[in-house]
Amino acid sequence: MTASAEPGSGPFAALYSDGLDLAARLSAYLSGPGRTYSEELPLASRLAYHDEARELTTLLLQLAAWLLMERAVAEGEMTFDHAYHEAETLELRPRRSAVGSGLPDGLKALRAEAELLRLRVVARAEHILERGERPPEHQSAVPAPRSGAPRLRIVSNSDDASPPA
Repeated sequence: MTASAEPGSGPFAALYSDGLDLAARLSAYLSGPGRTYSEELPLASRLAYHDEARELTTLLLQLAAWLLMERAVAEGEMTFDHAYHEAETLELRPRRSAVGSGLPDGLKALRAEAELLRLRVVARAEHILERGERPPEHQSAVPAPRSGAPRLRIVSNSDDASPPA
């Protein structure tokens, strides 16, 4: 990744900030209104709620891992090759959701925000990993890879939210 801009400014900073903000709001929801809501549910619905909460938390952790690796490379704390190797362990594909299982609107809204964040991170990650450089910091959104360009396994949507084998 080229050091064309510091990670503390521009689109990366906004993406990083959005990720931290979403994680904080999810935590507050799950320990506050979400907990109260789930305690009143029948067992099957409570299990669906907790499964969704676990999937959403896992997704945010995976997104945070990518963002931290990108920041470490930009700050010279990690080589691009090391980050590329580590990125292979990340799971940035869409995660299955129990949204149709009578989940509260608050959790559904957080899920929708997390999916939008995932798409932004995936676009940026694909750009970086395919080209070996960060996108220009003045570019607010990373374009989708060219038609026919290979998509990396870690960020592929081809499994359509199926759990990994």
